Amino acid sequence: MGRFGLSLILGAAVLVALLLLSVLYGSTDVPVAEVFAAISSGLGFSSLEPEPIHRIIFDLRLPRALFAALIGAGLGLVGVVLQTTTRNDLADPFLFGLSSGAAAGAVLVITVTGDFLGLWTLPLAAFSGGLVASGIVLLLVRTLQSSAPEKLILAGLAVSFLFAAITNYLIFSGDTRAAHSVIFWMLGG
Repeated sequence: MGRFGLSLILGAAVLVALLLLSVLYGSTDVPVAEVFAAISSGLGFSSLEPEPIHRIIFDLRLPRALFAALIGAGLGLVGVVLQTTTRNDLADPFLFGLSSGAAAGAVLVITVTGDFLGLWTLPLAAFSGGLVASGIVLLLVRTLQSSAPEKLILAGLAVSFLFAAITNYLIFSGDTRAAHSVIFWMLGG
């Protein structure tokens, strides 16, 4: 077993420890024995009636911890792909116009269309805006018949500025309350 295998084992152990810590601590601290009892009863290894603390662990904390680990792994993978594609260690979604496209999609929903799909409207609009931006970047690069990293970055920056202009137009052409909502959302609200 080389250094890579040892690193994988150490990384997996740290991940399991962090998942356990995220399940243990919250507004109500839970003992480790309760966590293992809740997981075993949730997976069907125990026939005991689940207690309320078991429901908190298995229905709330454990899925959130696992989902956070899954999202972190996905973001890390996307970062590696972006950085490898551009051969730049500082590459990010802003460089390809994805963030600006997502912001434009979200701002369109906030200022123009409203929540026609309920809770899912804003995330779906942001995701769709990011997909549209990536599609435009890919079309631009394809028409150049060369996918050199420099051309990909320039196409991404052009699309980023295009969607930033669309976002600013939507903010300033809408009413004041919508502009406040947009700014609140763009600052992480």
